[in-house]
Amino acid sequence: MKVEDLAQIDAKFIEQQKKIMPEPERYQEFCTNYMKFWSQMEVGEDFLKTITCPVLLIAGDEDDHAPMVTMVEAEQYIPNASLCIVPKAWHSAFIDNFPVTWTAMEGFLQADWSKLTGSRKVAYNRR
Repeated sequence: MKVEDLAQIDAKFIEQQKKIMPEPERYQEFCTNYMKFWSQMEVGEDFLKTITCPVLLIAGDEDDHAPMVTMVEAEQYIPNASLCIVPKAWHSAFIDNFPVTWTAMEGFLQADWSKLTGSRKVAYNRR
């Protein structure tokens, strides 16, 4: 991912990003490292089980970056996780179906954190 290519798609956004960066000359380095992280990062059961704070997982039902089966599995591993599958939404669920996404987020954010226990974990077809 080259900054020049991104600028051709949305020059205004790239300029805004550079304005808030402490070292805008390193934007390409950021993009390179981000893509490396994005394409090589693997998170599994061992890591997810270490997350103890309340977590709201949100995914669109049409998301091919975070498929529903992956999100259901992640929700099962995180002790205090709840899951919201947003209908008619892709990876950008917040944009694609704002009302559903916001309702889930608002309820989660306004909840008494001491009473958030996550959803009941249920067994499903595991081999």
